[in-house]
Amino acid sequence: MKEIYIHVGPEKTGTSSIQFWCQKNREYLEREGIFYPPHALDENGVSSGHRGLILSKLEGKKEEFVDRVKVEEIIANFENSDFKTLLLSSENFYRYLPQILDLVPGAKFIFYVRANLDIQFSIYNQGIKRGGQSQPFPHKSPNSKLLQLSLEGSQYSSMIFKVFEKSLFYKNDLVSDFLSVLNVDPTIEDNNSKVINTSYTYDCLEFKRFLNNFPITRKVDKRLDVVLQSLELGDSKFSFVSNDYYKKYNDELMDKIASFLNSKNLQIDKFNDYAAVMRKKENKNYKKQYLNFETFSKVLGYVDSADSEVCAIVLKLIKNNVEIREEISTTYEWVDKVVDIDFSHAS
Repeated sequence: MKEIYIHVGPEKTGTSSIQFWCQKNREYLEREGIFYPPHALDENGVSSGHRGLILSKLEGKKEEFVDRVKVEEIIANFENSDFKTLLLSSENFYRYLPQILDLVPGAKFIFYVRANLDIQFSIYNQGIKRGGQSQPFPHKSPNSKLLQLSLEGSQYSSMIFKVFEKSLFYKNDLVSDFLSVLNVDPTIEDNNSKVINTSYTYDCLEFKRFLNNFPITRKVDKRLDVVLQSLELGDSKFSFVSNDYYKKYNDELMDKIASFLNSKNLQIDKFNDYAAVMRKKENKNYKKQYLNFETFSKVLGYVDSADSEVCAIVLKLIKNNVEIREEISTTYEWVDKVVDIDFSHAS
């Protein structure tokens, strides 16, 4: 009997690492009878997975929709193949779960539950990296993607919920844990999940948050991202909240999820163990958000050594936007000093 598995993430649950491994090991999966359609990977190994295989946009519109024609085509191709399993993956599918469930009623949907304040830090980090975020970390009420699911009661039976915690992964490895759902256990020399789309260090994060005040083009932003991900300057394990706030948030969130599962009559494998780990989880080193001129200069110097053209563009952008410098001078009182920085290639 043929089976369809659709991995929906959601965001910040190792989707990039899973997709990277599956794309790089498509031949292995095919030998196991699993068809994982090819998709592109960018220079950082990041991908939107199979987003375009079943989602489309109307001309002139930004909003996507589940394309029935695309869905029917890929399922028909799979049904006519010798493969026993079709595996699709994209965290963008999370937003369209009810519609995809209606079009592929027999599919199983793999959903990783990551529920603590760390995921909010990760989402915030991502917003600075690629979303133009320039504001300080927001303090919000405890929430998670699981609590935001809006499915009909019977639709939950199509969901396979997994907890996102390394100590509870099969073999303590994300990819191995993911593939265990498909009854696949790679016997390759190194199946440790490669970390993809790594977070910035504290210094790089504050450097990029500062730069997000300026109109950086998408092309420059991508090149800058490659450089900053490779830089290990500053603390890599940090937090923007106090220890008391961190514990209170996680405790309240575990209570909310337990209540949600009870109301839906749902069970998640290892959830009690997961909740216990989250309640005991310790906060990372608390850091007040601020960027001084010395740190800015250090990071900029590294950017210059790694990609001098991008460094030149960034410097000119800051120098030429006088009004923006004036607007942010209360927060970054040193910003006008940037005008005096002069690399020979950045003049």
